[in-house]
Amino acid sequence: MTVTGSNKVYLLHGWGEGPYQSRLFREQLIARGYTPTDAIEQADIIITHSGGCCFVPRNTEAKIIYINPVYWPGKSIVSRMIQKLWRDLRYYAKRRLMGAWCIKTFWNTIYVLGNPVRSYAIMTQSMRFSINDMRTIPAQKIIIRNMNDPWCTPHIIREFKDNTVYIELPGEHDDLWLNPIPYIKYIEKN
Repeated sequence: MTVTGSNKVYLLHGWGEGPYQSRLFREQLIARGYTPTDAIEQADIIITHSGGCCFVPRNTEAKIIYINPVYWPGKSIVSRMIQKLWRDLRYYAKRRLMGAWCIKTFWNTIYVLGNPVRSYAIMTQSMRFSINDMRTIPAQKIIIRNMNDPWCTPHIIREFKDNTVYIELPGEHDDLWLNPIPYIKYIEKN
């Protein structure tokens, strides 16, 4: 599908993420006619992943795609992190991709240590993040949740009474970086 009209996309990465993780996602966006931008205020679409959801501008008119936002009331950050790490290890070990897991984890560490202010901000904002942080933004919203995500409750859609689109896909928390096509197809459809 070729995009016409609103095609500038801004990616709001989560904790320990950056251009290395999102390179395949960006390549697929470009191949489908989208233009990644480094200026969030110029974006027609803001795609957030994980803790990136905490930094969506409140006054944006861009369409917002929340992929696995950090919302699970009553579940601690530590519990979510341990589950995420365990699921990642199982996923990569089962597929005999431990080398890829080591490279991914290396880059996660680089992004966390390379920008400690951002890393700290994501962690503290994630602990305070409330559903009202998403609800009060008047822009069109799409929430995409992976079935095996330890960061986002499967009951998140119950929190929205407006026209928010909710999509659940198979996969793990970081599946969008490995398998971007299903996510991009839903962005195109909505």
